[in-house]
Amino acid sequence: MLETLVSALALLLYYLFLKLRAYDRAYLEMNKKDWKINLLPAPSLFARLFNIIVGNFGASLLITLLEMTRIKFAIKKSLKQMEEAEARGKVPAILCNASARKALKERFTNYAENMRTSDALNAYAKIFLYSGTLVFLSNHVGLLQLGMEAHDEVVHNPVFIVSMPRTATTILHRTMATDTSHWRAFDLADSMMPLPPVFRSDRASRKKRAENVQRTMINPLKRIVPGWFECLATMDYKAPDQIDEDLGLCNPGIGIAYQDTLMHLHPEEKSSLESVELATYRFAWLDMMMRIHQKLEPDNDKTWLMKDPKHSAFLPQLIQQFPGARFIFIHRSPDDILASMAKLFLCFTCVSVIPGASGTTSAEWGQYALERTKFYSDGIVQYSKAHHMDENKRIDILFSELVPDVVGSIERIYERCFNQKPSEEAKAIMQSYLDQYKFEKKENQPRSLEDFHLTEQDLSFDEYREMFL
Repeated sequence: MLETLVSALALLLYYLFLKLRAYDRAYLEMNKKDWKINLLPAPSLFARLFNIIVGNFGASLLITLLEMTRIKFAIKKSLKQMEEAEARGKVPAILCNASARKALKERFTNYAENMRTSDALNAYAKIFLYSGTLVFLSNHVGLLQLGMEAHDEVVHNPVFIVSMPRTATTILHRTMATDTSHWRAFDLADSMMPLPPVFRSDRASRKKRAENVQRTMINPLKRIVPGWFECLATMDYKAPDQIDEDLGLCNPGIGIAYQDTLMHLHPEEKSSLESVELATYRFAWLDMMMRIHQKLEPDNDKTWLMKDPKHSAFLPQLIQQFPGARFIFIHRSPDDILASMAKLFLCFTCVSVIPGASGTTSAEWGQYALERTKFYSDGIVQYSKAHHMDENKRIDILFSELVPDVVGSIERIYERCFNQKPSEEAKAIMQSYLDQYKFEKKENQPRSLEDFHLTEQDLSFDEYREMFL
């Protein structure tokens, strides 16, 4: 009997060894032949075994189990809080009325089905993405409660950096935000751990919260997918204490990871996230988040400085929510944007997909990046036509002007926003930040249009070029 068990165990281990070997070979071959990612992450043994042992069938069962137990009750709690918010009338109706509650339930039904049926995502990614919604739903309840307390706050004249991706929006945003005498902004830790909110001016508490996010959320992920963060840093450097784009703040409002879902699901499954209705909802939620922090720390002399390239596709909805908003546009040739964007998509998703599955190849990412660039550029062009390039609401900067002289470009922004230049002290802090962090993001990812099966003839952005380049 013992010999039979030992033999069975030996066979099982040998089988797993062969499967691991095949799994690793497929991953490395995909990178060699197609992805061409420098510093390719190496998923841990745990992650690889999970994908092999659990597989799609096991992941589907686990998702269904989560859906019927913990997710079901978390949604019920959120719906109850939404009903209370509607009854009290101190949260915008769009965030809590019957339509919002119906949309939340439908979103989760669709999300579970998308996770179960995806042929591209591996088992670990499916469970990680789906189980993460529990955190968002928990934060959803708490933030709605705080939103009722901040109903009397008003966000005045925020500034949004709404250029297309890969146009140096991150470095502009972070550099400007170092001038805390003028600006207030959210950092990555605000998105990852929004409760309890931390005062903008409480540097000690913000540092402590960032360290907590690093220890409890980022470091465990680093152990599961070693090298992933280092790979991403070659394209988009992130840290919990760094000022970050505001799309992540909306995750609790919709209950799922907006950006992750856009990257991981097939285009036909993403359409609901790209609707005007959801954009309108997201901006109302973002407004509530800003009002919550104003209520905690009133300071009417400071202006909200927000940033997300994906907002450029929904500028009419953004200006409807924030009538006094001003926009900063950075313009760069789509030829340069496309390959960089597609490479970022590859680096972001490589550890989450089954290599070679539909939607994972460079050619498919090239087409998706092309569609995204058109989506964003059309938004900017149509908004500019409708508002006739109103100089009181916007400032336009060329990428080629911004990168060599970030502080000089910021001076132009201050003159437009405040009718003054930044102080010498603020400029010194900005330059110090640039000197300190300019090497954090190492540009060592090879990329070209040819890598993504695109040519310059595919890039028909004539109207955008004529307007801005």
